[in-house]
Amino acid sequence: VRISLAGYPTRRTYAEFVDRFGVLVPELMFGSHDERALTEAVLEKMKLDNFQLGRNKVFLRAGQIAILDVRRAEVLDNAARRIQSCFRTFAARKEFVKTKKASISLQAYCRGCFARKMYKIRRETAAAIILQKYARRLLLQRNYHEACSAALLIQSCIRGFIARRYFSAIREQKAALVIQSFWRKRKVAMLFQHYKQATIAIQCAWRQKLARRELRKLRM
Repeated sequence: VRISLAGYPTRRTYAEFVDRFGVLVPELMFGSHDERALTEAVLEKMKLDNFQLGRNKVFLRAGQIAILDVRRAEVLDNAARRIQSCFRTFAARKEFVKTKKASISLQAYCRGCFARKMYKIRRETAAAIILQKYARRLLLQRNYHEACSAALLIQSCIRGFIARRYFSAIREQKAALVIQSFWRKRKVAMLFQHYKQATIAIQCAWRQKLARRELRKLRM
């Protein structure tokens, strides 16, 4: 026992050693199946010199196994942290994807509401423009009809005035022609009466003269 304690008190089979400390050389665990080589690689990587390799076991001095356990605990802690970080990353990514989908759905709903609101505003604006167009057309038609009616009334009044004036001028002209015709007829009648009286007077004088001549002949 004293010799064992003075030499290599810690003894492990290669299988036990590899099962416990194989995590220190993960790059060699999948490439080699030689447990003794894996044990030697682990000890060399940890830079331990106080060991001996036997036929089936590895012998370590006191305190060496503690160093390996500390290193193993560090590796396991790092692995646990990595797993936890991966799990947290997965959970955070899952939550992020869920939040992203929710935000996309919310954005789509908000955009849909905004698009519907804009469409409603544009439709109301288009309807208002159409109503304004028809109202303006109705007002313009009404003003046009009123202007046409006023123009027709003014034209009819002007044409009536011109027609009355023309008719009055024609009537005056006809009256003047009638007066002229009566005057000419009267003048001709007066002239004819004068000529008639003169002719009758001349005939009477000539007949008196002939009668006197006949009377003188009868007396002789």
